[in-house]
Amino acid sequence: MRTSRSAFAICILLLCAAPVRAGGLGLPSAHHGLGFGNLTDFSGIRLNIIDNGVQRVSGLNITLGVPGHNDNARYTGISLDLLGHGAGGSTGLIIAGLGVGGDNLTGVFAGGLGVGAETIAGIALSVGYLRSGALNGIGTGAYTRTQTTTGVTIGLFNSTENLRGLQIGLLNHAGNNPRGLQWLPGLNLHF
Repeated sequence: MRTSRSAFAICILLLCAAPVRAGGLGLPSAHHGLGFGNLTDFSGIRLNIIDNGVQRVSGLNITLGVPGHNDNARYTGISLDLLGHGAGGSTGLIIAGLGVGGDNLTGVFAGGLGVGAETIAGIALSVGYLRSGALNGIGTGAYTRTQTTTGVTIGLFNSTENLRGLQIGLLNHAGNNPRGLQWLPGLNLHF
């Protein structure tokens, strides 16, 4: 009886050794289920210290550290990141203590100090800095800076070159408004 338990334990360890060397352990597999560690292509619930070299994560992702190189990463679902979140693209609900960044963000994003992306579609919330090439939706931050805003920005200082919507803040800049209406306190709009 004791020998069969030992043999079973050794088999389990051998089955788990390959995924652990690859960066993590996934149950029932290295691609779906419950994952621990830096599994770079995973669907399910994933717990990790630092995301690095990620390709795709779908489901619930919880990460404790600052992201590594994830330029091509695609996150879909809910991601809770203690420090930061960075990816090529993210869709869903992303909450990070310090900041959220990426090429394309679609959904709801909250970054303590900042949110930044080439394109943001949805809601981007930051206490500090919001920066985007194109914001389609709602954005907040002490300082919001976009190339194009279609929607609403709320901040102490809001600046965009092309506004299609509303800015609410102490000072607002809309580069496409007529002279004399580009810099306005309180409220600025262009439709």
